Amino acid sequence: MDEKILIAGGTGLLGGTLAKQFVNQGQSVRATYCHSQPDRTINASWVHADFTQSHACHAATQGIESAIFCAGQTSGIAQTMSSPTSSLLPNLKMISELLEAAAHNGVKRIILCSSATIYQPFNQPITEDALDLNQMPHEAYHGVGSMHRYVEQLATFYAKTYHFDLLIARISNIYGPRDCFDPPRSHVIPSLIRRAVERETPFTVWGRGNTVRDFIYVDDLANDLIALLNKSWQMEIVNIGGVEPISVKELVPLILNACDHRTSITFDPDRPEGIPYRALDCSRLHALLHGLNRTPLQQGIQQTVDWYIANNTLFDIVNKDIA
Repeated sequence: MDEKILIAGGTGLLGGTLAKQFVNQGQSVRATYCHSQPDRTINASWVHADFTQSHACHAATQGIESAIFCAGQTSGIAQTMSSPTSSLLPNLKMISELLEAAAHNGVKRIILCSSATIYQPFNQPITEDALDLNQMPHEAYHGVGSMHRYVEQLATFYAKTYHFDLLIARISNIYGPRDCFDPPRSHVIPSLIRRAVERETPFTVWGRGNTVRDFIYVDDLANDLIALLNKSWQMEIVNIGGVEPISVKELVPLILNACDHRTSITFDPDRPEGIPYRALDCSRLHALLHGLNRTPLQQGIQQTVDWYIANNTLFDIVNKDIA
């Protein structure tokens, strides 16, 4: 195999975007898939790999110089609340096996995609150094946040032991085309888009709408990771977010407008809504990349809605019913 860059998790929202952007830049990449079929229009070298199996991890990392680990099982707040441990063991096993295989095969540089859920509650954009391991993550993300804390420590141990370069990217809420719109697993933006497309009336939003989030468009995130891969670093931790926090109460009208859905909005304070405030301070990233380019939230939402409508047969059924 001639590919020198591995994208572990090439069919996910981030992995698929990374594969496409690398290929568009003329890079030869190896991208993996497991349960989802790959996008064959992306001219990557696609490899089937179940990263809970050590042999698959060793085969995927063989001959690789640089890797971006973005494979994993994700869940929305509904699934996190109903089954808080469901994704922990698979994700721990995947990353552990990948790190062991990468170390064995002499991978020189790894970007590990971590999560903003590792942080303790904070009422302003939080810096990397403000992580306090003496405080637990918010109770809604206790399991997943603790898992990411452990994975970061494990990756750091491997990097120091086997002498490879490691960059840990703590990422805020990702959204964009090809997102997960499945109700139990979807995050806030795709969940709201799906229900707006289905013309839910009245439009009910979980919580009081006062929660504040930091959203990053997937193409912006992929651009940052590719740029970081081309920078010089040995051991680095960096926040990657959208840098424009917004409340859910402000977010909902943007989504309804993008979906052309005119309806009343109600808030259900009895439903879970997660941590009250979560946003990342991206000053370190700004310094590393000498500036940040970000897609305006309204534009990113519109592009996500357009993709969902074009790729969702349910919308056609709904439109026929309305007509």
